[in-house]
Amino acid sequence: MNDKENYIKQLKQLVLEDDNLANGNGLEEAIYLIDDIVIYGGFYQGIRGYDHNELLLDNVTWEDILNWGTIIVPEIKSYISNIHLAELDDLGYQMLPLNNNHIMGFK
Repeated sequence: MNDKENYIKQLKQLVLEDDNLANGNGLEEAIYLIDDIVIYGGFYQGIRGYDHNELLLDNVTWEDILNWGTIIVPEIKSYISNIHLAELDDLGYQMLPLNNNHIMGFK
């Protein structure tokens, strides 16, 4: 099993253990997309309860997380990805490149 497969396995377990990460009201409440998995931010009355640091699991870096999936920041309607995602673009989200964003640093 490679690092990405292991990470996905860990994320799936995390989602099974926490309904707030597993359930949300559409992509407007998502904080991460990887393959067929959506991780939600545990929103309650419009306030996100989970930080992106929930995604930092054993032996995984931000660079790994960004390269394997898409970070979504609902509060500022942006997402970090190397490809445009029509669903997010249609919601008015702005795409930020992998190497020029608030996680890896603005250039």
